[in-house]
Amino acid sequence: MQTLPEFAAPNIAVPESARVPKAPQSEPPSVPETWEGPAATLVDVPRQAMQPSEPPSPTPEEREGRVLGGAYQLLVPIGTGSTGAVYEARHLPSGQPVAVKVLREKWRTSEGQMRRFEREARAGSIIRHRHIVRLLDAGVEPDGTAWQVLELLEGRELATAVEQRPLAIEEAMLLARQLLEALHAVHLRGYVHRDVKPENVFLVDREDGRLFAKLLDFGIAKPMIPTLTTPALTDEGVILGTPQYMAPEQITGDLPVTPSSDLWALGAVLFTSLAGRPPYYEAQLSTLLVKIAREPAPSVSYFRGDVPRRFAEILARALRTHPAHRYRDAIEMSEDLERCIADHGSLSGF
Repeated sequence: MQTLPEFAAPNIAVPESARVPKAPQSEPPSVPETWEGPAATLVDVPRQAMQPSEPPSPTPEEREGRVLGGAYQLLVPIGTGSTGAVYEARHLPSGQPVAVKVLREKWRTSEGQMRRFEREARAGSIIRHRHIVRLLDAGVEPDGTAWQVLELLEGRELATAVEQRPLAIEEAMLLARQLLEALHAVHLRGYVHRDVKPENVFLVDREDGRLFAKLLDFGIAKPMIPTLTTPALTDEGVILGTPQYMAPEQITGDLPVTPSSDLWALGAVLFTSLAGRPPYYEAQLSTLLVKIAREPAPSVSYFRGDVPRRFAEILARALRTHPAHRYRDAIEMSEDLERCIADHGSLSGF
């Protein structure tokens, strides 16, 4: 993969409120192991709440060759979604390839979507880590076209890789280590990602063949402490996230979404990478939501017998229904993981 130049990032000051200190190490409150919040009977959520009102357009809206920001020439589309499209592009001054994400035209008159796109860029400008996709630039054209420039990655999504084969135990441990590093960086800057899922984990091709993951897409990331520059955006009656990878509190709304919610999603991602399926799987959306909110997750060992007991216990704790029974933060989970890796042996071959 080519090394990209450090283009100027958006000129956005880091708010003091984003510098969140690590929470004190105190004992979690006593909460019954079986937990049901008063809103855990959420069974009538319309399917539209989990999906865009219209299917994503399969065709890009921007013409190839268009130059954004006076420097980024769009070449070919490489991905589309409900709110935006991603293009391979060229940084004209240097000739280096980049990726450009463009907000769809129909959302450019939506104040909420524009503010969310701006907040995504703000988060990307202050959260820097080797296991997080790098934001290089962002802006808005005179016609209202909003865009972000990201490093262009070569490889594939974790979701695609797992469709071909589950990860080896050592690969899953290494993936857990890297994503915990990334999430620690996110939380340290005062954000909760809220959309950790296999489609938002990218496995970068490397010459040495080692697994190297990058966390993508801060589109629904939320500041833990809203400020004037990073406000909390609400979506009444809409559940944001991907059902199988949403923590119970994201579904019920009984408790605030915290770093523990991201760790639950990470547990679900690691479960999927090992078992080839998420911990909760139901054809009916309403049944799925109730199961996640009320029932304990199955053990990954039930689907994959060679998972070391200690690693299975780490995933089980991350997937506990109530946040008080999970890891307090990414550091605590990392400490358990490193002990597990030490027991298992070296990961040097991966």
